[in-house]
Amino acid sequence: MQDIVPLFILRTRLRVMFCRYRNSAKSQLEPLAGIVPMRQLLTSSITFIAACTLSAGQLHAEGTRELHSHEHGHVKLEIAIEKNKMNISLEAPGESVVGFEHAAKTDKQKAAVAAAEKQLADPIALFVLPPKAGCTVNSAKSELHQEGKHNEFEASYAFTCTNMAELKNMKTNLFELYPAIEEIDVNYIAPSGQGAAELEPDAPTVTFVPTS
Repeated sequence: MQDIVPLFILRTRLRVMFCRYRNSAKSQLEPLAGIVPMRQLLTSSITFIAACTLSAGQLHAEGTRELHSHEHGHVKLEIAIEKNKMNISLEAPGESVVGFEHAAKTDKQKAAVAAAEKQLADPIALFVLPPKAGCTVNSAKSELHQEGKHNEFEASYAFTCTNMAELKNMKTNLFELYPAIEEIDVNYIAPSGQGAAELEPDAPTVTFVPTS
């Protein structure tokens, strides 16, 4: 996981992998070996296989529907941990970050967007990782996507950690930085397993599944 992968590209790649597996190309699942137990992969593949026949245009339309259907106050975090790498992708409705979801018109609104993009590109300010894990930032970026009357901030971050055994949890400061955020839905995949969590202002920490 040397590069940051946008969410929609990651999802598309997973779908392709599962489709190929359905056609008996089991070797295509090797990149995920050791990250997700095979039984869980096969169970999860049911959903992805249903989308195997989607065209590129349909996949783009699906991404557009996701943008239109976002829920104000709710943020999504996708976390992937492999070997000594951790990648995080973030999706946040513009209304929850800058207070509006239409295209920025005034100088004040444009300044608010620029400030948000800058802050969302600073993972050190957004996330608190265990010091013993020895994680450093490799790259980070954020941008605002506008689709009609709706907008959404998307950001992605890449870390390298020297002691993954200590990467047991992660706290986020998003609630403090953006009070309009009410809930953060987290999905993660790691060598120890996969899981999900719903973070709230009084519970801003996700704990990763411990290695058995």
